Amino acid sequence: MQRILIALTALGLLAVGGCAGEEHMNSQLAHDRIVELIQTTADALPWSATLVTTYPGYPHSTLGDAPGPCTGDDSGDPDQPYNWTFGMWLLVPGDMDPAQVRAAVIDVWRADGHHVRGDYDVVGVTGDGFALTMVGKPDDVSLRVSSPCFPNSAMDRGIDWPERITTQRVD
Repeated sequence: MQRILIALTALGLLAVGGCAGEEHMNSQLAHDRIVELIQTTADALPWSATLVTTYPGYPHSTLGDAPGPCTGDDSGDPDQPYNWTFGMWLLVPGDMDPAQVRAAVIDVWRADGHHVRGDYDVVGVTGDGFALTMVGKPDDVSLRVSSPCFPNSAMDRGIDWPERITTQRVD
């Protein structure tokens, strides 16, 4: 039930804040900002972070990219609002547990000025309308970023997404 509430909250946040700039958003801008938000999160964590689309040892646990209609209705209208959602597994270091990792991600998102709610199932919104979600599970941590809406006609389903993101910061 809590996961349903989190999902509905994320959709509501996208509906309220996510479509504000849709006339300027397109696939490439959404892609670039989503990857930037995940990279920024990895770089700000206090360890060398690794995020992957397929969980190691579980080949069927792939997250990755998902284009979809913002309204839930795929009518085929070229002006229908669409968005991108991209998810990755944040690998938990051997000396930490998932709760510590989730807390560190929440701290990073809040330090970056994002509005964040929750501490297990987490929903956040950036100032430019991207939704950040982290689903609480006992043994792993997954992050998802969803773009604001933009016309279906601006959707490029052939866009390449990273399979791995690692810390890039220079100490």
